[in-house]
Amino acid sequence: MPCRVACPTDPLLGVILWCCPPRRCLQALALIACLTPCAGAQAQLVSPGGLSSAHASLGGLTHCRDCHQLGVRGADRQRCLDCHRPLARRLAAGTGLHASFGDRECASCHREHFGAGFALVRFDTAGFDHARTGFTLRQAHDTLACSRCHRPGRVAAADVRQYLARNPGARTYLGLGAGCRDCHVQDDPHGRQFRSRRCDECHDEGRWANFPRFNHSRTRYPLTGEHVTVPCSQCHFHERRGDPHSPVRYLGLAFARCTACHPAGFR
Repeated sequence: MPCRVACPTDPLLGVILWCCPPRRCLQALALIACLTPCAGAQAQLVSPGGLSSAHASLGGLTHCRDCHQLGVRGADRQRCLDCHRPLARRLAAGTGLHASFGDRECASCHREHFGAGFALVRFDTAGFDHARTGFTLRQAHDTLACSRCHRPGRVAAADVRQYLARNPGARTYLGLGAGCRDCHVQDDPHGRQFRSRRCDECHDEGRWANFPRFNHSRTRYPLTGEHVTVPCSQCHFHERRGDPHSPVRYLGLAFARCTACHPAGFR
């Protein structure tokens, strides 16, 4: 009849005792006494190395199956995605950088059990092809440091914001908006004047001061004669006179009569 002594410290070792023949129960108890002076000693015997700081909460034998299937080598891809749900959603939708790698295992790039100081995300930022993320960097964007855009405060996606709230200190490159105003809402030089129009109707991804796609002839006041050579600032002034940080007024200017701009007449 099998021994029915349960291990007081570890359910996995309890299974060993349940299955062992009665004549060997004492030997098994002696072995367990050597192996289980503390949980840390068990982890040292089983774990191939310390976890990274990002996964520190998963240390110890009771968490092994959070990442691994018993009897299967390496981390289980689906179990990684069960925790990293924002990434799982983007993989399912076929969007973002990770979708470009197909069905590769997470551990092929993100190696674990190298200690708390080991960086799980390692790539060459200088040689990285940002187009693989679905957002190609052009002109001024191509010269920016990654940290200029990838900040927690600029995360627009609700699921990524929730993930960061649940995991304080976590870092992610996910969740930025792809629209101009997602990053430039604070430095939009037009204020609220053109909220119904796309920025790229007038601008490219170079400097704000340039507007190569703008054509004044498509406005309600096409420029003719000497007006063609007049600097923009002669007609379009800051909403708060003397304040260069206030938006320049482009809409709502009076132009039905010449005296709207030339009250003193012509000379």
